[in-house]
Amino acid sequence: MHRIAVLASLLAALTACQGDPNTALIESAKLGDADEIPDLLEEGADPNLRDEDGSSVLMLAVVSGKEDAVRALLDGGAEPQATIENGSTALHVAAGTGDAAVVHTLIEGGADVDRKTNSGTTSLMMAALWGHLDALQVLLEAGAQKNLKNEDESSALMLATMERRPEIVRALLDAGANPRIERRGLTPLMIARREGYTEIEIMLSDALGLSKKKGRKF
Repeated sequence: MHRIAVLASLLAALTACQGDPNTALIESAKLGDADEIPDLLEEGADPNLRDEDGSSVLMLAVVSGKEDAVRALLDGGAEPQATIENGSTALHVAAGTGDAAVVHTLIEGGADVDRKTNSGTTSLMMAALWGHLDALQVLLEAGAQKNLKNEDESSALMLATMERRPEIVRALLDAGANPRIERRGLTPLMIARREGYTEIEIMLSDALGLSKKKGRKF
């Protein structure tokens, strides 16, 4: 009996999806079904629909990791600046997952590279925090500001230093990030020295025109 009940429930859900383009669009976005999305939009599905948790269908497609589904929604009128409760946009999510292709598509679709969450976090900070170099490079090439700070006074460079991500530190310095930027009176170099992150310390010392042997505090 339990198996019959489960099958009946699945059949009911499928029927509902088939009869309601909005319900079907949510499911297609979750699956990243780029073939189905345009048809559902033509049937009248809302490209800015949200699921029961408040996530837009665009954000659901981003989480699926299917760039073509993201593009289909943008082409169909999805708003790239739509946010969830904490102020994150689809671009913040893509940068945090490290999907460089999706990041690029969202930017092409009008996403603001410097949009901040409620806590002041930018997409560049998300990529730096989680160590996603390819996504970070796409954001830098799109003109993302390198020296913005969040509410915790951390910049992308500071986050990369604290999380010990030397490849991100190098990319940010090469792009012109300020090595003297401070968080609560501490510079990235001071943090790298304190934590014993030698590779990052050398990079920052070089960026400041210092020699590690001088042992100066900046």
